[in-house]
Amino acid sequence: PSSMANPFEWFNEHARREGEIRDRIREAVSGLEGTARRVEAAVQELHTVAESAAGPSIARAKALFETVRQGYAALQQAFPREDFYKYNGMWRNVTQLLAGAAVLLHYCETHALVPYEALVKELVGPAGLEIDIEDFLVGVCNASQDLARLAVNSVIVGDMHRPAQIGAFLNEINNGFRLLNFKNDFLRKRYDGLKYDLKKVEGVVYDISIRGLARPAAVPPPAPAS
Repeated sequence: PSSMANPFEWFNEHARREGEIRDRIREAVSGLEGTARRVEAAVQELHTVAESAAGPSIARAKALFETVRQGYAALQQAFPREDFYKYNGMWRNVTQLLAGAAVLLHYCETHALVPYEALVKELVGPAGLEIDIEDFLVGVCNASQDLARLAVNSVIVGDMHRPAQIGAFLNEINNGFRLLNFKNDFLRKRYDGLKYDLKKVEGVVYDISIRGLARPAAVPPPAPAS
């Protein structure tokens, strides 16, 4: 009996430690999810204003990323760093949501895709956790949904030129995704969603065009000859 006891005692101790680690991770992830909901609420303001008036809404949303970084710092303390890929599925969903918000905010500021390294720094800071490249790519696809909605809402607030800008951006993203050799079925499905979002934006641009709503800015008259 004594020869049988030690393996089972080890298993009980291992299960206890594993349970403690997962409990700490769940607590940290719960905090991140609460912050993600606040970021999402702030991002929604972008759908109610024209691009020229979006600055304050962008600033409010970006200010919350300091709390996001604090959340990832707490998460980093919850498990051994070498076990990142053992546990990262527990916070993958919230990371993908936050990545999508960061991609959207960066686009609204620059009309460009945030580089992967810059997104990692935005979410977790320079010495924080890893961000899986596939989570970054899913975040890009998540942002496409918001951008398609933003194209529609831009028309509602009278910003008729913005949908074409969004369409051009999503077309560039689509061309980039076409270069990938997909091994992740979930990412492939999310990419299918991006293609649908692009078609939706192209439909908005077409409707604006045939209705003559996106008129070019008036050219100022020439200065009188001296």
